[in-house]
Amino acid sequence: MLSALRIFAVAAVLPCFSWAAGGFTVGGGLNSSFMDVEAAEGEDLSNHLGFNLGFGFEKELSPVFSIVPEIGFETRGQDAEADDPFFGHVESRIKLLYLQVPVFAMFKVPLTKGALNFFAGPSLGILLSAKGEIELGGDEMSVDIKESIAPIDFGVEAGAGIEFPAGTGTFFIRPSYYVGFMDINDAEEDEEEEEEDGSEALHSRNIKLKVGFRFPL
Repeated sequence: MLSALRIFAVAAVLPCFSWAAGGFTVGGGLNSSFMDVEAAEGEDLSNHLGFNLGFGFEKELSPVFSIVPEIGFETRGQDAEADDPFFGHVESRIKLLYLQVPVFAMFKVPLTKGALNFFAGPSLGILLSAKGEIELGGDEMSVDIKESIAPIDFGVEAGAGIEFPAGTGTFFIRPSYYVGFMDINDAEEDEEEEEEDGSEALHSRNIKLKVGFRFPL
């Protein structure tokens, strides 16, 4: 499974170097991520705010259809807070950083100036770092939890946006939503062990807002 995902990552990046014509993109923005878990009694869950930053290549196959492989950095996670009778108010955060490699199919609807974008495709995430943070009584602690998070996440991202001419290139705004298919909890734990100890599966969700610029090549 991991070998197939690595092949996917390489295949996604190769078009950036093999196609002679197209548009080079650079962009970034904000993420609002969470995990599909239920809050414990007395616990309030909230989205984790982070960032995305990357570049890509838009290969136009027709005036309205393009293939868009990208590569970049993206944060995900989950925030929580609760009032503990012993420790008082407690805040905690899971902070994950991924090298993200999506490949989108993009449809464009031309406007008088610019175009509407509709895009979707698979997205592979390679975990770079994972930290658990907790704040209580005015003190903060941070723990490396990378060994407890799966090294690979795989899902689908889809979105819609708008672009319009800006100088010799194109400025774009593209909000999107990512749904992770893989359980990222306890990478080395098999299904039988999960059932025995009651570990809860974690699947990433991410609301992304990206703004950027496309340079013609």
